[in-house]
Amino acid sequence: MAGYQFVHIECYAREESTKGRTQTKKNADGTFSSKEVAKEKRGNVRWVIAEAKREQDSCYHIENPQPPLVLLGDLDQVEQEATRWAEESTDAKGRKLRKDAHCLLAGVISLPRSEEENWEQFKAKAMEWLKEKYGDNLRCVVAHEKDESHPHLHFYVVAKIGQSFDDLHEGKRAQKELKKKNPKATKQEQNIAFAEAMRATQDDFSNRVGQRFGLARIGPGRRRLTRAQWQAEQAQAEALKNTLAKKNAYKKHYKKPVSYTHLTLPTSDLV
Repeated sequence: MAGYQFVHIECYAREESTKGRTQTKKNADGTFSSKEVAKEKRGNVRWVIAEAKREQDSCYHIENPQPPLVLLGDLDQVEQEATRWAEESTDAKGRKLRKDAHCLLAGVISLPRSEEENWEQFKAKAMEWLKEKYGDNLRCVVAHEKDESHPHLHFYVVAKIGQSFDDLHEGKRAQKELKKKNPKATKQEQNIAFAEAMRATQDDFSNRVGQRFGLARIGPGRRRLTRAQWQAEQAQAEALKNTLAKKNAYKKHYKKPVSYTHLTLPTSDLV
């Protein structure tokens, strides 16, 4: 069975910051609840680029680091562009950006190792999704295929000079749009808008990429499924993958032009 999809998006600044955050979750009855999450330390742009490049002393969690396969762009250029954008941009009040203001959007898309035979096709479909989603702001995509537990892509998105960083991130953009419509929106309402936008992104990836490879939208742990329930869902996902494959094969077959060279008309029809 294929397993479930993994798509993670994170934001980074020029300097590492330590800050708290509010986490909002949707309850079983459809209501939402929020709680303060303990402060956490996040990496910076230099750190995330070094880890992707497998620079020395930057990936202790990997036993035998291998250089990444570059599919698009250049990692060094990403670091330079993100830093330049941060240095030349200002906040809403026209002030220079703080060193811990976000300037790089980075993400990971992974495929279970058990599905490695589908990696090339999965990689191509994921690339299509990324290019359509981020356009020219998608500056680099690299693959780590052998040195971690699952083959995966890292992607990097940078704003253009004069463009708002929040416009690149679905959750931040949803919060921004909500505040425009309702300047009095509470923090919880903003968090709900953020969470719903991020869920929509996961749904979109599932519909356009994950389901083609039999990946479930959400894993069993977060929903506390029994083994039998998870196996049933995996069987359903596998059936959907097979159905989509047959549909695509059918469409390909009937897109082929029909040749009439082998047909002959009856003599009575000839003038």
